[in-house]
Amino acid sequence: MVWVWPLGVGRYAEIGKRIEVPRQRCPTCELLLVWWGWYRRMARWLVGPGELVEDLLWIRRGRCQGCKIVHALLPDFLHEWRRDVVETIGHAVAEVVEDGRAGVHVAVRMGLPLSTVRNWRARHRQLAGALFAGHGRLAVELGADLAHVPANGERAALAAARESWEQARRRWGEELVGGLWRWWGRAAGGRPLGRRPPTFLGSSRSP
Repeated sequence: MVWVWPLGVGRYAEIGKRIEVPRQRCPTCELLLVWWGWYRRMARWLVGPGELVEDLLWIRRGRCQGCKIVHALLPDFLHEWRRDVVETIGHAVAEVVEDGRAGVHVAVRMGLPLSTVRNWRARHRQLAGALFAGHGRLAVELGADLAHVPANGERAALAAARESWEQARRRWGEELVGGLWRWWGRAAGGRPLGRRPPTFLGSSRSP
């Protein structure tokens, strides 16, 4: 489960277990989760051109009192099962897909392994249909007209994500929705490029 963290990754790392995670509801039972401890995971983010920082972050867990499922409560800058934050991933994918830059150039500029950037691109290509369908549905439900999206599958997926983000900002406000790439990840259930297909939130549910 993904929740909105309005500040930077570094600030989250500084606060540690003093992070105040908003109470969440089980996506199945709709019951409020009870706190169920913490775990640590590594995150990597850019602080400047080619300058990466890595740190262990504390992640809250919540347990449903109904179905007994334990959920990891990810701040919206994290991607499920990936070390790099969604802003890094999203920018890299967009540079390759929309701007036509070679993966090697993107990797060098960001200080990332070429294999990592290639993996993101390959997974985005595989999931482009699901990402377009999910973000496109959200965009239309929130009031967009997608009549002029690009024909290319990957470009269409990114165009739909941008449109759903714009519509979400109009509906809920920029402060609540946040930046494009956090929305891209959060709307897809924290896994736009995940091992499992993305699970999109509904337009009636506030982010």
